[in-house]
Order: sequence, then C-alpha cells, then structure tokens
Amino acid sequence: MGVIHKLRDDVKNLIVEKKKGDLSLSCRALSVLIKKELDVEVSKSSINFIIKEAGLSAPIGRKSKKPKKAEQLKEALKLALKPTTTPLAPIEEPQAPPTAQVPQEPAPTINIEPREEKIILPEPVAEPEIQKPEPLKLEPIEEPEPIAEEPQMPSAPPEVPQEIIAPAIEPAKEKIPEEIPEVKEEAITKAAESFSSNLYPGAIILKAADYLLGGASCIADTIKNSLRSNDPDILAKTEGLIYSSLFEQDLSPLWSLTGKKISAESLKAFSEKLESNKQVALDILRTISSLLQEVRFIKVVLSAGGVFHIDGQMHTVWSTPYIPYDFSNTINNTRAYLKKRLTQENSFLLFMAPGYDTPTQEFLNFLKGLEDKDGSVKTVSLHGNKLEELESFSAQDSGKQHLIFGLWPWQFVEYRKVKKLGEFKFFYSEALNKDLYLAEIELDLMAPDGSRSFSLRGYALKVNPKEKTRLVILSNLLAGLAKQESLVEAYLRRWPNLEEAFQDTNRKIELFTYTAGSQRFFSADNSGLRPGSSCSDIKEFFKLYLDTLDAYARWHFLPTGYEDTTLATTKERFYNLNGLLKKQGDSTLITFQPPQGFAFSKEAGYLCRRLNEKEITLPDAGRLWFSIL
Repeated sequence: MGVIHKLRDDVKNLIVEKKKGDLSLSCRALSVLIKKELDVEVSKSSINFIIKEAGLSAPIGRKSKKPKKAEQLKEALKLALKPTTTPLAPIEEPQAPPTAQVPQEPAPTINIEPREEKIILPEPVAEPEIQKPEPLKLEPIEEPEPIAEEPQMPSAPPEVPQEIIAPAIEPAKEKIPEEIPEVKEEAITKAAESFSSNLYPGAIILKAADYLLGGASCIADTIKNSLRSNDPDILAKTEGLIYSSLFEQDLSPLWSLTGKKISAESLKAFSEKLESNKQVALDILRTISSLLQEVRFIKVVLSAGGVFHIDGQMHTVWSTPYIPYDFSNTINNTRAYLKKRLTQENSFLLFMAPGYDTPTQEFLNFLKGLEDKDGSVKTVSLHGNKLEELESFSAQDSGKQHLIFGLWPWQFVEYRKVKKLGEFKFFYSEALNKDLYLAEIELDLMAPDGSRSFSLRGYALKVNPKEKTRLVILSNLLAGLAKQESLVEAYLRRWPNLEEAFQDTNRKIELFTYTAGSQRFFSADNSGLRPGSSCSDIKEFFKLYLDTLDAYARWHFLPTGYEDTTLATTKERFYNLNGLLKKQGDSTLITFQPPQGFAFSKEAGYLCRRLNEKEITLPDAGRLWFSIL
C-alpha cells in the first residue's frame, strides 16, 4: 500500500497551476507530472479533491474526442514515466506499469485503467443517479470521487482522500496477443472418437443458469416428496414446465433440453396434478428461494492462523470483503466447487495472484499459512452480497491444502527469481482443443521486506513456440508435483479464456470503482420468488422461475447493460439461436449458428466465454463448451 503525504502548499499550488494552464489534464496525468517535478506521490482522488475545491472540476461524463489533446496527454505521460527495471527471470515478457501508491480504507475504490473498449450495447435502462464510466483510451477525462460502499461510511471524502486497491491488477503494456479460442468447432483430429451432431436450442443458456442455481433438480425432488411419487420422468417434466413457454407449436427443441420426449398432453396432465395439491407450490417456493442467495466472498480461516477473503468465483485473494458484485456465485455452485477442491483435489485454484509490481501481503500470508504446520483449513464460511454470513463449516478433516494460480509474466518482476526454466515442448490441451507449448519452471517468490521466500513450481505456457510466455501456472506443492496434463488442464478447464478473462476482470473492477455505492446485485428480491412470497399458483411459479433464470443469465453471462432488459429481448437475440451439438468423450461442444446479418455476435461471444468459465456439467451431456460461428 502507498503512503499518504501531508500535501504541502507548493504541491497544491502546482496542481492548481497545471490544471488552470491546461483544463484537459486528467488526475492521472497530473499525478505523474507532480511525481516528476516534485518527486511526491499524490493519489488521483487527492488531486481530484484539490481540483474540485479550486472550482476547476469538469462536468461528469465523457468529453468530446479531440485527437490533439489525446496526443498531448500521451506525450506527457511518456515524458513523465521513468523506465522500470528489467525482469530477474529469464522470461522475456513485458513488465507492469508502475502502480499508484494508495493507502487502505474500508471503501471499495480500485484504481484500474481499462485497456479496451467495452462491447457496445443498446442503451440500458439505468437508474438516473448512476453515472457509468466510459472506457479510457488516452483521453483526458475527469476522475470521479470514490463512492463509499456501505451507508454508514462517510459520504464526503476526508481532508486527505484515500483509496484502496483490492486486489491490485494491471495488464502488460505490450499489445496482448490474439486470445486463445476457448473452443473451436473444427474437427478434432487428435481424438479417434466420432461425433454425433444435431441442432440444440439457444435456451441451453437458461439451463446453464439452472445448473448453477441447482433449481430444477431441487424442484423435482420437492415434487417427489410432496406427491410421494416414484415417476422417473419427474425431472424431465419439471424442466418441460419451466421451458415450454419458450416454444410455440413445435416442442422438439424442448425435448433436446429435457433429454426426453415429453408430449404437450403429458405436460398438461402433470401441471394439473401439481395444481390440485395446494401445498406443493409453497413447498417448491420454500426450497427454491434459498438457492437464489449469492455468495459474494468465501472467508477462509487457516489452522496456522489468518483470515482470508476469496471471491465467490475464485478469481483471487482480496484484501477486503468489499468485493465487486460481479464476482459473486450461486450458493449451490460455491458449495459444490468447495467440496471438490477441498476434499477431492486438496487445492485452491485461483485465476491469478493479486497485485502487479508487488505481491500483496494477504496473498503472501495465504501462502505462508498453507505452508506452515499442516497447511490445513480450519473453517470456511460463505457470505452474501450484504456481507452477511450464509453458512459455515469446519474443514479440519480436509487435510493439507495447496494453491494453484496463474502468474502473468509482468507480475512481481523485482520479487521473483527463476531457478529453472526448461525447454518448451508440445502439449495438446483437451480443455481448449488447442496445441500448446509448456516448459517446466521453478522460481522463488520473495516478500518485499525480505523476511521470507516461497518456492513454487509449475509450467510456463505458450501458444506458439516463437512467441513470448503468455502465462505461468504455479503451485506451492513441491513434493509429488502433479503431471503437466493434470495441473495445466485443471487450470485451463476452469479458466480457458486467459487474457480476455483478465481484461473482463479489469472492466468489472473499474465499473465497481465508480458505482460501488449505488451498484445493484442479483437477488431473490428481484424475482418475486423471495421467502414469504404469496405465489401459490404453480403456473405462476414456473413463469417466475423462468424469468429468474433469464435475470441470472443477463446479470452474469452477458455484458454490462443487459441487467435491465427483458426476457423478450434475450429470447429474440440469444435463446432462439440454433446450436450445433457435437459430443467428444465426456464433453459436449455447442456452437451457436446465428442467421446472416446477426447484429449481436460480440455479445454472444462474450456470453460463450463467461459460460465456459462456469464448468457446467450436465448428467446427460458432460462438460459443456460453448462457441459461436
């Protein structure tokens, strides 16, 4: 974390003088200029406060594009930034840009500069008080003030504004290579298995959401218990009632979703049977409402000591529980994932280590706790979007745990020392259906104060043997290190999108930075299926549940701006798409085939990448992989 400087009068005067001389200068540009001229670190929020106090703030919103000013800013930054040191490791990679030094405060403000445009969407229906940020492309824009997340936090900044980074993330300066395709629909020559093909409805997106919530299976179990029925088709009929309204006369696409051919007459009889039992709708509602609760963060207490926060989707270790809502996960999926990782794999698998120039203290403490004594987890608790504890359990019987995570080549260059980097060898990834090149690597990661170093092993990854390393997949498990097939494949199955996933993470953090105090999150209260609801009509229940699945898909699978659209919109654009289904072993590839002139290919591609990060596995189809032609 950075150090707060008591701002001298000469620092304040220089900020005001520079701003008056050129009103287009942003807080970021002023920060680097002050650093160059006075060798003083001043946070962007502090500069913004001084500018506002001097009456020099620009109106909120995006300024008109002026190429000359953009070039001036670019040149100013180029002159002000000092050269950084070269990596100690023999990995020749771009290094991270310098991090803004800022102190910690319990308000979720995160300094992240986006590196690419967001997907352009139709204008969302937004709350009037929320001003969403525009993507930055070396344009001089005014930084908004940090917004406190919780109501009890002060609404106005103190005399010396502060910021928090949790975790600090910054991309490399160099242009990111073309992204690894998460799935290709081309023939897989590496496998001798043949494919079966048929059309599959785009409504599989809703079934993916249901998989994460665990809704249909819980509803079917509740119906079995309420009706005391042993009908083997109850799950298929339940899914039929959920999705049938998406289809008109032709129910054949519905049969693909349910896995069984259920006639309209059979669905009608099943619905009437449920309606005759007035208690069953209440039992279903009671069951399903608890599944709509989301996990914002996982609190891990280690036997060796220390409390750590990991987001619900397991991106990384955070220094605060005030984690962006976009990284929340369903309670059903979080439970299942923790059970798999803690009891079967004995490992935490994270997208990346937090921080860029310097490893965060929380991350180093987490590594230390896993290595000390038995390295076991004492307790794990799940917390909701309002930070409330949802449930907790003891994990002392899970045994010693280890960590698997991604490290970008530009991270921690001054605090890592590569001891061994082997020769890059060919490796075929079944998870990506892609040829890769891996080299075994060993490195030491040092604490900034020099108090301790951590020995890590893993594999450096390339797509082309002539390019630079894209990512290093590391683990602190030294003895009996897993074979590259299992270590690398485990990571790529969970995080198949690499650089694009990193960019998406940055965008979500930046959006949360600007809107934390007013940002909404997915909740049962938005669906009508909340506890205590008076919904006792079975037809109304299934309609509300379908709307809930659509809301969840819009919230977590589609780009920002779709939260306030409707089922009619997403059905027309995505659920009506046809998908070509191909089976390969225990996986199923679904390639959406949009019509000619389809205007939403970017959004559909984004949707596919987010779905592929959820590890969706259906009993009759195995692991699902999505792509679009």
